[in-house]
Amino acid sequence: MLTHRLKLETRPLHDEIERVTGLMSPDLTLDGYRDYLARMYGFHVPLEVALSSVKGWPPGFHLADRLKSGLLADDLTALGVDPQRLPVCFDLPQVNTQARGLGALYVTEGATLGGQIIDRHLEQQLPGCPRTYLRAYGSRTGEMWRGMGVAIEQSVDAERTIETARDTFRLLTRWLDPKRGAHAAA
Repeated sequence: MLTHRLKLETRPLHDEIERVTGLMSPDLTLDGYRDYLARMYGFHVPLEVALSSVKGWPPGFHLADRLKSGLLADDLTALGVDPQRLPVCFDLPQVNTQARGLGALYVTEGATLGGQIIDRHLEQQLPGCPRTYLRAYGSRTGEMWRGMGVAIEQSVDAERTIETARDTFRLLTRWLDPKRGAHAAA
């Protein structure tokens, strides 16, 4: 199964991105959370534009249901940040085919799945902070993740899907890591 291979072959990259974000840290501050949301917005906006040009998604797969830049913008606005003034990432994975698009979405949809755990942590750590992005699908999170798995299993090029998932993890980690100076967050 391709979903199983993706999980195994991207595990170290997944672990690295968790470390870089620091969202589960007991030392996370509201400023740190705001910076995370700003950086995620800066990655999602151009990636979603690129994904929107991909043709030939699997039957029953609706990309529009999985776009999250609007949710990020809502959270940022609630925190007093104008999303239109944030930098965007130009170092993106190549997502010019269905297989590559599915690889990138494996990463962003996985973040939504993990967002459920982060949401519970932030409820204790930063009560009252906006978490629309983390709660993207609400009670439908499991259903949406299973739908993503079905789409991935229909990939026409498993190797390109895995390659792009790896690239997406690497590029997103670089963009999120404040020590690398890849961006300037608000």
